[in-house]
Amino acid sequence: MTEKQFRILLDKFLRGEASPREKELIRKFEKHFLDKNLEKTFADTGEKSQVQRDIYKNIKKRVSPAHFPWMQMAASLMAFVSIGCLLFYFINSPAETEISNRQSTPKAITLPDGSVVKLNKNSRLTYTEDFNKDNRHITLSGEAFFKVDRNSGKPFIIKTGELNTRVVGTQFNIREEQKQITVTVTEGLVKVYHENDTLQLKPDQQARFNTASKQLRGKEVKATLYSLWQNNKVVLNRITVEDLSVVLWELYRVKTVFKDEASRQTLLSIAFEREEALEQIIRRINLINEVKLTKNQNHMIEVEQTE
Repeated sequence: MTEKQFRILLDKFLRGEASPREKELIRKFEKHFLDKNLEKTFADTGEKSQVQRDIYKNIKKRVSPAHFPWMQMAASLMAFVSIGCLLFYFINSPAETEISNRQSTPKAITLPDGSVVKLNKNSRLTYTEDFNKDNRHITLSGEAFFKVDRNSGKPFIIKTGELNTRVVGTQFNIREEQKQITVTVTEGLVKVYHENDTLQLKPDQQARFNTASKQLRGKEVKATLYSLWQNNKVVLNRITVEDLSVVLWELYRVKTVFKDEASRQTLLSIAFEREEALEQIIRRINLINEVKLTKNQNHMIEVEQTE
């Protein structure tokens, strides 16, 4: 885009005549720049959001019909020359690398900094060509398990939807779904944040972000149960049936209902292939354990003790 084309676009935007696509371009580059420079420019995401609100509040004031059109335009252009700088930066920003996994099995990726990522099926990550030079920022869509190489001078930041995860060097799993984003820590320390809401996570802790209510909550978990999807063979030794219910939800997205409390703590051991049918796993559990699992008409698994 030439300088003349940019001025025309900015002129249309300030006069309220920009198309939805042109408005989205302006907001996209502005958001991209603010997100990219969050660590250097703002104390936190709340401060960044306030700056965004101030920008558009002032734009609204300056394009008010009460001002003379010519003076209004000149003042707006001067006041928001920063928007032009942002657009110039966005258009000339480093090229992006996108890695997708369209296979049915996990895909291993080694990033330029040496960090290793296991990308689940139907997932995608992107990073710019200046990754590990100026920053270690990536964007994730879907699910991935990270083993991040330690570099205290360049924090590793993952953007997943509206949620940001910041680490220096650690191991953790991120899963993005329509209603929820979960970050589960296996090793090290992880900071998860959304606007003014922040959680510090240690091993065997999980952050859950509700994409509708925007609430961020933490809980204690067994982290290994949330990353079994990356293994071709799942081996479970002496786990409770309650823990098994977590595994079945994570791998097969099927809920478990306990018909009695005692069955929750029953111990069992089982190994199965990652792609093995759920019905076959249920049959094997029922043959050798003191509990009975039944898949009901609502596609939920009912659990009860056997005599």
